[in-house]
Amino acid sequence: MKKKILIALGVLAGLFVLLAALVPVFVKVDQYRPLIVKAANERLNGNLELGKLKLSLWGKIRIEIGGVKLTDSRNRTVLSVNDAWFHVPFSSILGGSPELTLHLDRPEVAAVKDKAGQMNVLGLMKESAATPGAPTGSQAQPRGQEQAIALPALATRARLGVDVREAQISYVDEASQLSSRIQDLNLRIKDLSLSRPTEIQLSAFLDTRMGKSLVVKGPARLDGQLETRVEAGRVDGISARFKADLDDLVISMPGTFEKKKGLPANAEVAFQGSSSRGQFEKVRLRFFNAELEGSGGLTQAAPGAPLALQLKLKSNAVDLKPWTELLPALKDTELAGTMSFDAAADGPVSQINYRANLAVKELTAKAPGLKAQPRFDAQVKVSTDQIESFLLTLKAPANDLRISGNVKSFRAPRLQMEVTSTGMDLDQLVQWPAPGKKAEAAALSQGDSGKAGAPAADFDALLEPLRQSPIALATTGLATLDLKFVQAYGVRMNDIRGRMALQDLTASLDKLTMGLFRGQVSASATVALKPKAPTYRFNSKVDGLELQDAVASQFHLFKDTLLGKANFS
Repeated sequence: MKKKILIALGVLAGLFVLLAALVPVFVKVDQYRPLIVKAANERLNGNLELGKLKLSLWGKIRIEIGGVKLTDSRNRTVLSVNDAWFHVPFSSILGGSPELTLHLDRPEVAAVKDKAGQMNVLGLMKESAATPGAPTGSQAQPRGQEQAIALPALATRARLGVDVREAQISYVDEASQLSSRIQDLNLRIKDLSLSRPTEIQLSAFLDTRMGKSLVVKGPARLDGQLETRVEAGRVDGISARFKADLDDLVISMPGTFEKKKGLPANAEVAFQGSSSRGQFEKVRLRFFNAELEGSGGLTQAAPGAPLALQLKLKSNAVDLKPWTELLPALKDTELAGTMSFDAAADGPVSQINYRANLAVKELTAKAPGLKAQPRFDAQVKVSTDQIESFLLTLKAPANDLRISGNVKSFRAPRLQMEVTSTGMDLDQLVQWPAPGKKAEAAALSQGDSGKAGAPAADFDALLEPLRQSPIALATTGLATLDLKFVQAYGVRMNDIRGRMALQDLTASLDKLTMGLFRGQVSASATVALKPKAPTYRFNSKVDGLELQDAVASQFHLFKDTLLGKANFS
């Protein structure tokens, strides 16, 4: 009995070998090549060329393509492949889950964007006419009444695969002179199916240049897994996880930004979706020492109901000091401090409510002209159509400043702001120019406007965009000042108080008062910017100013030579 079974199996194996050898001889798959080429070229703004097709049945159904070449309407090569084939293993057919895998070995893709902004790749397909016999007008099925299509069991078990090795992709933008090249691109998609998890692996070596202003060079990798849920022959949901790794990518913008090899730059995303819900379970982005984590998605309570959004984002406390390694312009500033961010959004997509908080703590930076490094702290809270609050504080030896307020409505902004200080001794903070350098510094600050023959700037004309802006016309604001003292160049101004307002493009300064040289100064001003010829008004009054103190402060050589009090308006 065993001997008969072995003989039968041997006969079957022999028949199989015979079929594998003879079928490709009698079945000429290359006869279909002209039909394929003709059908493709009828739909292309270009030309497709296919090499000879060859069938093999040794262990699997394999069809080899002796080369592929695709050119655009200007006869520029878009795609060329010398070695391509696809195969179907017999074991997958016998197991009831046929697997088709396409192999491309060293394909080359060339994309060009001309000076007119047209890309050769996007213009390959002709605009297709309506399919004959397709339902139109009243015959078309009303939107929202589509019925789900039950998939055959074989279709849900079928698997597709893609294996691309050492591909070369180039992109040229003739207008911006951007040149990008992706070398050694490897793409592997395994088990693209409705019944099994799909694995995706993508890796490449990037080489992008934009003149001398930008260089992006190095390896990049993407790994992912995709899984589809099928219930009763219908797609019920999808889940996906992806990881991107750009750690070894080098990005260089000389003098502006430098990312070196090995600096962290990666991302991770996890997604779950169904017909009524799409949820990002995890979003994590990392660049250098900054990390941003988030979650959220879109939901639909019922078919036809509006989509609703839920989103949350939060960063770590980013240490700013190491960023001087990436930003050469900050290298000599001795930047230090931390920054953090968090945000949330929810509600219907058509009317999203959002909230965001930005905090900067103990920010310091070395700057020319300063004797000391002031420390800044800032906190901003933003919600739907408003800045709920903002707070900026400055602290330095003998200096303290606090600016706080809010902005209601971004469409018709209403600003409220308070500026307070327990004292600002600028003489201890600022390295003032030497007395002989004051005139020189003033001249330099004017730039070329003082050159003989240069046209005078028409500052009134510069206000025209404001007059045309509905937001600017609707903006109102109120700011109050309360500074204990401000000292500069040895002159001390005490108890500075006042109020500034803006409405209908009219700015006003109301009741500004201060103590100066044991006297009292008050002032008010109005600038109406809305008229084509703006009007300016200024009033001031000085009571009891001690001339002896004023002369001693600014003209020490004439100390005690002029006595008395000054009063004027």
